[in-house]
Amino acid sequence: MKLSIEIQKATIFRTLKSAAIFFGLTGFFLTAAFSSHAQDFNELAGAAMRLRQAHVLRSYEECVAEGRSDAACRQHIDSLHDQEVAALLRLGEFMTEISEERLSDAFSSCYSPNRNYEELIQCWEGAADNIERELTSEQGAGARSRNNEINHDDLEFHLLNQLRCVNRPEPIFAMLALQELGKIDAGEMVGFDSISCFRIHGGIEVGGLRFNSICGHSESELVRRLFPEILWRGPGTSPGQFISLGTQANFETVARWYRDNFFDSGFLNQAIETEDTSFGDRTEVSCSNWMIN
Repeated sequence: MKLSIEIQKATIFRTLKSAAIFFGLTGFFLTAAFSSHAQDFNELAGAAMRLRQAHVLRSYEECVAEGRSDAACRQHIDSLHDQEVAALLRLGEFMTEISEERLSDAFSSCYSPNRNYEELIQCWEGAADNIERELTSEQGAGARSRNNEINHDDLEFHLLNQLRCVNRPEPIFAMLALQELGKIDAGEMVGFDSISCFRIHGGIEVGGLRFNSICGHSESELVRRLFPEILWRGPGTSPGQFISLGTQANFETVARWYRDNFFDSGFLNQAIETEDTSFGDRTEVSCSNWMIN
């Protein structure tokens, strides 16, 4: 029993990257149902993580039962981490192309007490293959080509979806993508009132307007613990779940941009700020859970 606990603990800390992506995907799957219930979200995400750890432990126990050493079995588990990350990222790519319910089913249906860690990953890979085949069939000759590298078009599409404010915003994915592109540096994070802000090196164009900064806060304690260098929680009242982009354009220009991209969403006056922006920019566009609840 003691060895099993040690394996679970070691695996959790050695798989931080895959766990981060795992919780990120779980967050998207649960957003629609639990947009205003952070405690319920954390409990469900934690339960999903424990299911995953059960598969990891099963693989370890099977490995030991085959007569392999503890070190060899741990190395075998480690060798599967990159494969898991790739499988989760592939599933994550479909977030904007299929319904949350359809993606959630593909993700959660792979859990089974009869599967080990490797079989769980293979199931996720198979689910991604099935979704891709379905999309290819639906799109016919116009089927998209896949590229695992982050590009500006994907990030722009994601940011527009966040600022459209249809669903509960989650700043961590945009911030991670900007970091991957070298646009922000975790060491330059400016935090105040539980808000995390970054200057965007060279700026970024979103929907035809250049933005110079990004700020945000995640209500999920799990997400903040996974990315303490990007998101933090200070004392006092939470600012709520939100994401914002700052620009040097004036209110009239930003209001025109907002209407062009989002038509009349009903949030224009709440979304655009000019007097008290998070990071001192001339104008700020944001989406907050307070706006959609």
